[in-house]
Amino acid sequence: MRKLTLFLACSLIYLLCFSQKHKEIGVINDLKLIDVNGKLGVIDNNDNFVVTPDEYTKITFDEKNWVYRCYKGKKTFEIVNENNEKVQSESLFTGILENDQNGLLKVKSEKGIGLIKNWKEFIPPIYDKVTVEAETYHGCCMNYILEKNGKKRLYVGNNLILEAEYDDFSKVVLNDYVNHLIISKNNKKGLISMVKYEVAKETILPTEYQEIDLLMEINGNQLYKIKSNNLYGVYNTNKKKKVIPTVIQQLDWKNKEALQYGFVIPVKHNNQSRYLVTDFESDSTYIITDEIIYFDDDFFLAVKNTANNYQFLDLNYKLKLDPEVYQNITILTDGIAVNKDGKWGLLENFYYSPLFEIKYDSLEALKKAIQEQ
Repeated sequence: MRKLTLFLACSLIYLLCFSQKHKEIGVINDLKLIDVNGKLGVIDNNDNFVVTPDEYTKITFDEKNWVYRCYKGKKTFEIVNENNEKVQSESLFTGILENDQNGLLKVKSEKGIGLIKNWKEFIPPIYDKVTVEAETYHGCCMNYILEKNGKKRLYVGNNLILEAEYDDFSKVVLNDYVNHLIISKNNKKGLISMVKYEVAKETILPTEYQEIDLLMEINGNQLYKIKSNNLYGVYNTNKKKKVIPTVIQQLDWKNKEALQYGFVIPVKHNNQSRYLVTDFESDSTYIITDEIIYFDDDFFLAVKNTANNYQFLDLNYKLKLDPEVYQNITILTDGIAVNKDGKWGLLENFYYSPLFEIKYDSLEALKKAIQEQ
């Protein structure tokens, strides 16, 4: 009984003291705006604090964002929600720019723009621009792109992926697990990979290239066109090397042809219009040639070398040339007519085994011999 009497007495004393100390000075959001010893606050009809009294110059209710703006100064304020939860931040705010209604606020301070997430400071309000976009890198979380003094920083979810040292970046979406970013710094480009759910990233190409563009994926490998010293090459991410060195002046990718053993791409090389023949996968095989001889629509048979002679494909390799050199090659119905050291002969299709010895003085003489057999 004594304990109950003591409790009631203490409660009465508290209520009397509270009622003497706080003064109702207005109504805000249908609640009581109060002054407690010079400190402003808000209480509900049961005298529970909605905004704990503090040294505020004024309190307003933001109906759009459903929060209280508690001013400390003429223009700067703290943010308090209806549950008396104050945003945990070292900054004072000057505006609320966006509210996704899911606990994310884009806010502004005297230093810049930032983000509040679940009533805690997620991105300090110091940036010139903050962009929030739906996940397009890994399909797992939101992306936050922060810009300050012309540099960009990237968060994926809660993970910092890029520090604010890059002028720009663009995403290359590959799959749900690994993706690439083409990064720009001081007018040079590089390439990095990102792994889903991990902060770690890998530098694929340093920021030293004029251009980097994804050409295609082939057998799980990414092929990037790269440009350095005004010359183009091709980088294979799986091989981790340049499968085509930067020696090409122009690469006409739109007019490429896909053939049985690879691709034929019109290029400009040593100031001449030529062709690049490659499969982009073999470690040391690519051909730059002035002319290609086709056996059918998807199989090329021979190329012209730098000495204006012709060489066949070595059938033991995808894109290796047979060492035998010919001055001319002509496709006939009966086989392949070749000219070597001024004499003509006939080789079997594909296997290049001799059908008629290379001894005829002219192509017509060879054709006549074929007819007379």
